[in-house]
Amino acid sequence: MGWIMKKVLFFLLFLLIPHFVTAKDLVIDKLEILNGELSPNFDIYNTEYSVILEDSEFNIEFNYQVEEGVIVSVNNNHDLENDSIVTLTISKNEEKIDYNFHILKNITKNTIAFKESVNNEENNFMFKYKIYIIPGCCLFLIFIIYKILFHKRKKKII
Repeated sequence: MGWIMKKVLFFLLFLLIPHFVTAKDLVIDKLEILNGELSPNFDIYNTEYSVILEDSEFNIEFNYQVEEGVIVSVNNNHDLENDSIVTLTISKNEEKIDYNFHILKNITKNTIAFKESVNNEENNFMFKYKIYIIPGCCLFLIFIIYKILFHKRKKKII
């Protein structure tokens, strides 16, 4: 009986120790985009964001707050176009987290509106015979399935 209790206690300790030993997660405490709109709002555990920039902006200006000793680097934050991705990497010792920012630009282009002419003439043939074609096809399929399922087979006499 004693060895069962030891195994149960060992198992419980095995489950609980990681919760007490792990250090604080590596996260950005505060993040703001100074020259654009961040979507969704910043959450320390979300790593994928969209940033809406004006057409005249070509880089993102970040305002962030991290713990002491955390190294922050920003990649691909130049000559931004629509659908670009900027990566903000934070690292401390062996740990590393990437935050990805998908760029959406407010691009205004001159557009020409045109009206497409559409022929709205009704096809009377289809409307006239639709009432007869659909039920006729259904009855035909029911008849075929009935014949296949309930067909009496002739018995061979040997």
